[in-house]
Amino acid sequence: MIFYLTINEFYSGIYQGQVIDVVTFLNEKFNKNIRLLAFLPLTNFWKRRKEIKAKMPNAIVLPMLPKQSIGTRWEQSRFILYIICRIYNCKAIIARNPLATCLAIAAKEKGCVSKVCFDGRGAVAAEAEEYNIYPLEIKNRIRMIERAAILNSDFQIAITQNLLKYWRTEYSYNAITHTIIPGTLNRNFINLEINFSVREESRKRMGYTENDILLIYAGSTEGWQSFQLLYDFLKNIFAVNSSVKVLFLSQEEQNINKLSVEFPQKIRRLWLMPSEVKDSMLMGDYGLIIRENSITNNVAMPTKFPEYLACGLSVISNRGASEVAKFIENNDCGIVIDDKLNIFLEKSTLISANQNRMLALKCFNKKAPEIMTKYSFLLNELTKN
Repeated sequence: MIFYLTINEFYSGIYQGQVIDVVTFLNEKFNKNIRLLAFLPLTNFWKRRKEIKAKMPNAIVLPMLPKQSIGTRWEQSRFILYIICRIYNCKAIIARNPLATCLAIAAKEKGCVSKVCFDGRGAVAAEAEEYNIYPLEIKNRIRMIERAAILNSDFQIAITQNLLKYWRTEYSYNAITHTIIPGTLNRNFINLEINFSVREESRKRMGYTENDILLIYAGSTEGWQSFQLLYDFLKNIFAVNSSVKVLFLSQEEQNINKLSVEFPQKIRRLWLMPSEVKDSMLMGDYGLIIRENSITNNVAMPTKFPEYLACGLSVISNRGASEVAKFIENNDCGIVIDDKLNIFLEKSTLISANQNRMLALKCFNKKAPEIMTKYSFLLNELTKN
């Protein structure tokens, strides 16, 4: 038995694609008996447990032990982890994020498991310092926690080459026990068809004309999403191209409301279930990923990037999202704006849309040969005696 361990992460489109779909895929393809183990806070525990269990019935979903300090609550769950590992005769743990990894390492030190893999999705200490997204108790310790997760785990998964460079620079990581596996596509984006006749009908129902150039923005506009850069880009593009419209697939928030008030004929917003997002993306010509220059953004490969490509969209990005910009330039699948805010845009074609989709399936599908090979090697190492 191998546990895939998450702590304090709730069900969402990202959790479906990056956790539940990964566990399902690994079990289907490699027959290694991998089981999701999720620790959730007591607040809204039963509701959030139900959401995960609805998608993965055999997942083990447990409450985190209560503690006065949020910053130490996750640590107390190690005692439950020890017991669960022994009950299920767990041999190894793949842990998502540094907190989960440090719990897994503690379980290894107690002899409850033999090996631990750190599944690194970002530069967590940099996120804490640049965007203040963690409680103070965690923020003050997160660099130490991340260091321990990277240096004391047996194997490491980095989401990008830049994240690996960050580990080497920031924590003097010099082992060769890592592999680089990008964030892969949610299953909803694997089996879909790009049909321009259907697309045009969908656009008409939404009130778009055949001449409109539709930009899609999925996600929030806060923090590392760099709203001011996005605002400057859209303001300039609207000034030079009356055909450009933007559809936000986001919850209501003040930044989007500000744009809607200033450009009422240009901006629309929808908030959809994760399974419905692809249908709105399929209507677009371009996806937007415009980020400020920060460590957080430089090491990231945003989940929406392969999703945009899988729906046939070309992607407009900048150097702040450096891994995205590099991928676009290497594969001719969009526009890197640099400091050029006034760019020429044209409607996508069926040929370009299908090229983008094939690129996404080649590079970000869990069943892609390169990704299959990396997971196969990792699982074999984790299960060796």
